[in-house]
Amino acid sequence: MAEEKKEAKKEIKKELPISEVTTCKSTQQMLRKAAEDGVETAFHRAMDMKACPIGADSACCKHCAMGPCRLSSKNPYEKTGVCGATIDTIASRNFARMVASGAAAHTDHGMTMLDVFRGVVRGEIKDYQIKDEQKLRDVAASIGIEVEGREAKEIATDLYEELERTYTQVEGEIPFAARVPKKTLEKWRELGLVPVGRCGRSWRSCIGLTWSGPGLREHGAAVLPDRPC
Repeated sequence: MAEEKKEAKKEIKKELPISEVTTCKSTQQMLRKAAEDGVETAFHRAMDMKACPIGADSACCKHCAMGPCRLSSKNPYEKTGVCGATIDTIASRNFARMVASGAAAHTDHGMTMLDVFRGVVRGEIKDYQIKDEQKLRDVAASIGIEVEGREAKEIATDLYEELERTYTQVEGEIPFAARVPKKTLEKWRELGLVPVGRCGRSWRSCIGLTWSGPGLREHGAAVLPDRPC
């Protein structure tokens, strides 16, 4: 009887407000099809999930073995984490880790596309080909590759090698930074936000004694060195 009640309860779900969940027409179509087929999606589970109130405020941290640390957004500066981090630092670290992990995943997708591009350029992959030669030339020229009087294969080879180098470079702006509008790029440079081709620095700043500044001093936390310990 208990199992029957559990199953019955599981089947009772709120109707998903599809137009509020996403503005993407294709995703809306997919969600309508899922609803017709009785398929549960991440959107349904998110709607049915009651979020942890502390986690929802990003007031918890489990990035090291000394925690997990749990602060309260209702009295945010009553205490700090074990490492001395305030609630602001913890929330910032959590956000930075999400950005870094998402960037790493998309970067790996980009590497897969680059592998295919290399195969096409070298003639190892026959199922794809460079159809828009002008676009190839435009993209190559935008990152400083010489295109005048050169064959498409030569340009494509240089483009591939320049982009592959991005995945291992240690310093300097990534080549595609040159494609960003000048005003935006200048602002990025001013703020130190120009991508440098790796996510390691972001990950490194998300754990350990890495955050310092007036915010920590104001709220009585330990002032920590601005580098990983």
